[in-house]
Amino acid sequence: EIMAKWIEFEILSKTERAKTYSWLVRAIQGEVVIGIIKWYSSWRTYAFFPKENTIYEDDCLQDIANFIKEQMKARTK
Repeated sequence: EIMAKWIEFEILSKTERAKTYSWLVRAIQGEVVIGIIKWYSSWRTYAFFPKENTIYEDDCLQDIANFIKEQMKARTK
């Protein structure tokens, strides 16, 4: 599990048709949803889809990138 300083990841339940998981990305302070991580089939990887009018600094972006890398590793096992 990825430990992030400012954000947390909440897994969403998979629909019957879905082959992959999705996660809400939420700011720890205030519990505001800032985006979603889900499979992007055009690139064959998970991608971050930020909510409109959200701003990120390098720590948050690195935590999101690390989370995606871990999910891709888990997917190939």
